[in-house]
Amino acid sequence: MESVITRPAPAAVTFDLSRPTHTTITLAAGSTWSSGLHFHATHDEYLVVQRGAVRVRCGSKVQIVTVRPGSAPVEIAVPRGVWHEWGRAPPDSPGSDTSLDREDVIVVERTDPADGEKSVFFWNLNGVILQQRPQWLPIGELWGWWVTLQLFIIFAELDNVPVMLDVKEWLVRAGLEGTMRGLMGETRLEHCVKYADESWSLFVLWVVRLIGGILGIRAVRRKFTPDEAYKRWEDNRKGGKKEL
Repeated sequence: MESVITRPAPAAVTFDLSRPTHTTITLAAGSTWSSGLHFHATHDEYLVVQRGAVRVRCGSKVQIVTVRPGSAPVEIAVPRGVWHEWGRAPPDSPGSDTSLDREDVIVVERTDPADGEKSVFFWNLNGVILQQRPQWLPIGELWGWWVTLQLFIIFAELDNVPVMLDVKEWLVRAGLEGTMRGLMGETRLEHCVKYADESWSLFVLWVVRLIGGILGIRAVRRKFTPDEAYKRWEDNRKGGKKEL
């Protein structure tokens, strides 16, 4: 099984999974790929920007991280429970270096505990996304729902909780954030919004996991996962998390 997985444009991305505790992610120039806004309940995560201009949202902070060829990498720590998202910095981003617009972005992801679960996540995530639609299922919409169900089962099992509502962003777009802050106070509003978002995401994943159990859909499958990685994941699941 190949240790390097490539997905095509427009969200072009390459995952190098040759190291079980470190995933190297490369975004070609013009790629629209994003990690999506999410959080981890049981892992701290570290993003090491090795090259390129990256837009990173971590909690409420958004920053452009720029690493030119030959410069030292920049590491960003993401504690468990903190919402985060990253992707290529848009060309017109304030503070972005336009000379890097044609450069690949290279970021290494690792976690603490370093249990190899991140690479298992990407093996199975990409396996589902890149699988071919069966000929006996001609309706594209049904296939899309089937793929989404499988992805959410992976999210639920492998500690990758997507933020589905983002209530604060909705309030901003609706012009209601100021009003709600005045009524509730900033601290209480932040707490309530975060609680509502996370509760909804966890509830949806619980329902999806239940459906997956009924249908016999597994988050980690042998056909998508190298034998060594699969065995390591099974051993960790049975005996408790172990660092590699």
